[in-house]
Amino acid sequence: MKLLINILKFICILCLITLLFSLVNDLWILFNDIEGIQTKTILIQSIGFRELDVRYLYVFGVIKLGLYLFCVYQLFAFRKILTNFSEDYMFKAANAHALKIVGKGFVIIALGFITIELIMFIMNFAIQITTSERDFPYSIGYNFAFVMTRIVRVLLEQIPFIIVAIFLMIMSQLIQKGYWIKRENDLTI
Repeated sequence: MKLLINILKFICILCLITLLFSLVNDLWILFNDIEGIQTKTILIQSIGFRELDVRYLYVFGVIKLGLYLFCVYQLFAFRKILTNFSEDYMFKAANAHALKIVGKGFVIIALGFITIELIMFIMNFAIQITTSERDFPYSIGYNFAFVMTRIVRVLLEQIPFIIVAIFLMIMSQLIQKGYWIKRENDLTI
């Protein structure tokens, strides 16, 4: 059990490192080019919006950076829980509560990323339809297909967060039940 927890801690540390590198990269892009001439498509994961106002991209970029920071916080909280597990403090009410909070945090992160992407796609869809030089039906069909493939891609990217969140909330309930069983057994003579 301790070996598996140590492996999970190591994976958690690797996730933190990659997330921090991604955060630093996005901060560098956001603040290095204030005018947004070159980075308005790089900042939001190379979406390639042509007409979306740069101010909106900066607002969405700052919100995404906030979600990244919240994810770092959640990973640190999860690592703390893993430390409690490795010290044989598994069936504690505090661990169950912390796992539930981390699970809910991952759901919030996934829904936040999905919401930001959907809003940006809808805004870009409306702009592309109104400013297209081609005929209206072609423009709607092309942009609708582009938006739908991007939405499916974003949903597929966020499914692991949701799966991990649900798993953590299930584990929280199991630890809570284990805590109550352990407590009843400690009271039994």
